[in-house]
Amino acid sequence: TNKIVQITLDEFSIMSAQISSPPTYDKRPSNKKITSVILSVHGDVFCDKTLAYESDQASDLTKNICDTVKNKLRDLHFPQYKYIVQVFFGEKRNHGVHAGCRCLWDKSTDSFATVTFSNDTIICTTTAYSLHQK
Repeated sequence: TNKIVQITLDEFSIMSAQISSPPTYDKRPSNKKITSVILSVHGDVFCDKTLAYESDQASDLTKNICDTVKNKLRDLHFPQYKYIVQVFFGEKRNHGVHAGCRCLWDKSTDSFATVTFSNDTIICTTTAYSLHQK
């Protein structure tokens, strides 16, 4: 059976609006913007450069950094983007840490930034990803 589908001009306009083109450079969070957000949060959290590692506070501090970075990225008002924030926080004890990440990525729309803070006793690496919702 054949069906005839009628679409009014208003419905067509709504359908057309839902098909989004990639954002222009000024309509997306750049690496520079993401880096400045992370640096701002690190500056607030690690303003005392002599901060020592305390294992009982590490979990809360990590969550605080994640939430603060995520909220500040949302405050940039890029509604077509979702953010992922990852924080590695640990005590310096002359041992190494290796981490890796794999993502499905569109380099024309997605971005990320990584900032590391360290002193004599701690190291904190924060990475934030901005992913365009299509």
